[in-house]
Amino acid sequence: MADFNKKYKKIVKEIEEKIKDKEQLEFVNKKLDEVLNSFAELVLDLTDTIEEKIDDVDCKLYQISKRVQEIEDDIYEDEDGEVGILCPYCNNEFSIELLEENKEIRCPECNNEIELNWGYDDDCGCDCCNCGEFECDESCECGCQDGKDCTCGDNNCDCDCHDESDEEKE
Repeated sequence: MADFNKKYKKIVKEIEEKIKDKEQLEFVNKKLDEVLNSFAELVLDLTDTIEEKIDDVDCKLYQISKRVQEIEDDIYEDEDGEVGILCPYCNNEFSIELLEENKEIRCPECNNEIELNWGYDDDCGCDCCNCGEFECDESCECGCQDGKDCTCGDNNCDCDCHDESDEEKE
């Protein structure tokens, strides 16, 4: 701001040196003040607009943070080891301590069984991760080490038991 004041005073001084007629000098100074005031109003309006936008962004950020916290609360286990469940049959919300070996639970409100999906496909019957989307180090009953290539339910892996079953088919 100090630089602006110096520049403004320098401009006014140069104008006063060039214009000797007092009436013309007064007119130019008046018009210069009008330009300056218009510029100051513009800066204030822009500042107000920017502050409003910042307030809007802060509000939206708060709403997003609040929603993210709600989602985290819904997804992650509580510190006491319980997980929130929403019954798909009656929309009853309840908490229960769950273990990965649980395949299903019963809703305390409507008494319907709710099937739990822990991210693996157990079509082969051996509880390995043979869904093809997750890599794991578990071995299944057929002996393969890669859950993606389980031979219990499909015929597309390289393990020995699969090769034997192909030879029997021929």
